[in-house]
Amino acid sequence: MKFSEKLIQLRKEKLLSQEELGEKLNVTRQTVSKWELGQTTPDMEKLVEMSKLFGVSLDELTSESEVKKDNKAEGKNHVARNVIIIVVLVFVLLGCVAFATTKLIGGFFSGFFNTANKIRQQQGEVLNVASSALNIKQGDNINQVESATGTLIDQVKQEFGSMNKDSFNWNFEMYNGTKYGSSVRSLIDNITTNNQKNERKVTVKYNGTETSDPTELRTLKRNFDDNFAQFEVYFEYDEDGYVYEAIIEKI
Repeated sequence: MKFSEKLIQLRKEKLLSQEELGEKLNVTRQTVSKWELGQTTPDMEKLVEMSKLFGVSLDELTSESEVKKDNKAEGKNHVARNVIIIVVLVFVLLGCVAFATTKLIGGFFSGFFNTANKIRQQQGEVLNVASSALNIKQGDNINQVESATGTLIDQVKQEFGSMNKDSFNWNFEMYNGTKYGSSVRSLIDNITTNNQKNERKVTVKYNGTETSDPTELRTLKRNFDDNFAQFEVYFEYDEDGYVYEAIIEKI
């Protein structure tokens, strides 16, 4: 694992933004961003400070081996994410079938997905997507499997909201770092959808504008029509560890 990847992992485990880490190390946020992008590397003094801050040895921090992670961090790796995807898929299928056959379980889903009426309206669409994911022929490649599974998870997120902090944050953190205009537009689309469907809102801050309103976000999106323009994207987190603000700066 490269140093830049380790730094991103350790910072997120500490629930620190790039700006907050920069303050602790007495450097700018831009410096932290360049470390995480692999454009520059910190000097020995800063490496020692990071070692103390993150509670890892200097050798573990700078070597190519992976950082020892706790259960929470391990849950974010690729294998664990695939397990979560499978669990969610099975849970949604069993839940929808159970709701169609008994009103008692309908009460449970009413509490979990906000209201039973919403489940009645959406269960057919979820089942259709789930069927597509489960009916993939044995000869199809892994990309088709991941595509179908990803479609199901996106459907669940869009209709029922993010289920936990990791899935909520991941929807935005994939755009962290230096991005082109097209990626920034996708980020704003995700935030707009989230703010329309979830009580937990995310604010976008760009060039003096700061808003979480879906209509204003669509207007703000026009600033990123240049696909070749580059922007720096980073996030702020609330006391519970959820993303609450996306900060975009033009490079």
